[in-house]
Amino acid sequence: MRQQRQLWLTFGIGERLFGLCAEHVLEVIPFVTLRAPPAGMPDWMRGVADYHGTLLPVADLSRMAGAPPACDFLSTRIFIVHPPDQPEKMAGLLAERATDTQWVAAKARPVATDNDLPAWTTSLTSDTGIPLALVHLEQLPLFVDWNPIRKGVSGS
Repeated sequence: MRQQRQLWLTFGIGERLFGLCAEHVLEVIPFVTLRAPPAGMPDWMRGVADYHGTLLPVADLSRMAGAPPACDFLSTRIFIVHPPDQPEKMAGLLAERATDTQWVAAKARPVATDNDLPAWTTSLTSDTGIPLALVHLEQLPLFVDWNPIRKGVSGS
C-alpha cells in the first residue's frame, strides 16, 4: 500500500526551513506594496493588501517567529492562505526564500522537540530527509486573534 503524502510550500526564516500545507494556500504572489498596518496592530503585522478587491491583513512570518523582518528579496513572496476549515479567515503571510516545495508523509511523526521553534510549528522530516518546521495556520497569532485584526483591517 502506498503511503499518502502532502505537498508543502517552503520558505526560510534565518537558517531554518519552514513549510505551509499547499492545501490551505490559495495563491502565492510577489511581494507587493502594502498599505500601512492599522494603528495598534502587533509588530508582526506588515500591512494590508488589496487582493482582488478584498483587504487582507499581511503578517510577516519572520517577525512572528521573533526574527528580524523579512527583506524584499526576489524570493520573498506573500502566501494567500486560510486555516483548515475556516475559509472566511483569509490573510497574507510574508516569507523569504519562498521558492520550493517538499513532500511530507501525511502520517509523518514529529521529530524531537526543538525549543528554538515557534509554538505554532511542528518539526518533521520531508520525504527527501530535509528537516522542516511545519506551520499550523490555526495556531498563528494572526488567526488566534482574528477578530480585532480583521476589524482593524476592514476599518483602514
